[in-house]
This record gives sequence, structure tokens and C-alpha cells, in this order.
Amino acid sequence: MLAGLSSAQHKWHFNTAKTKAEMGGDLASPYQWTCEPFEKEVQIYNEEDRVGTLHPVFVIPEAAAEETRAYFASKGGF
Repeated sequence: MLAGLSSAQHKWHFNTAKTKAEMGGDLASPYQWTCEPFEKEVQIYNEEDRVGTLHPVFVIPEAAAEETRAYFASKGGF
């Protein structure tokens, strides 16, 4: 339920400006998403009630997805 609320409160955009080399290889597409708050003229909730962002591919907190990517990137290839 909170995943849907997070989705309603935030806009995600696929960032095509980052290259494969910058992101760590061929499987980097899930990590090329950027987020911004969704704001309308009329907001029916207080800003302090905004929930945290959830990664649009993995549906886990955005920071956890980045930490996971960094961990496996540090391990190198097969």
C-alpha cells in the first residue's frame, strides 16, 4: 500500500544521459532512474506526510537499491 502512495507522490524519469561505462556495464538500466516529488497546485496532504521513495524497478527504498548496486559493483566480474 505504501508503494502505491510513494508512486503517487513522486515522479520517476529514465535518465538516458548516463552511459554504460558510468553506470557499471550492460546491466545498468535499472539504476538509470531519477526521482522528483510530484507537486500539483492543490496538495491534499502536508509535506511532512510525504513517504520515502521506492525504486521503480526493485520496489525497495531508493538508497537500498543504490547500496546493493555499489556492493556488487565492488565485487568485480566472474
